[in-house]
Amino acid sequence: ELVKLGRRLSELGEEVERTRVAALKVAEQKREVTRQLCVSLDY
Repeated sequence: ELVKLGRRLSELGEEVERTRVAALKVAEQKREVTRQLCVSLDY
């Protein structure tokens, strides 16, 4: 039972890391879109 919990904890840690990386990518995409919008408004 303890081994199962340890494995589950590891799986959840990996899932958290994947979610964190995905969120960082989305944030970067949003910054890029905002930057492009600002540039297009300047012209």
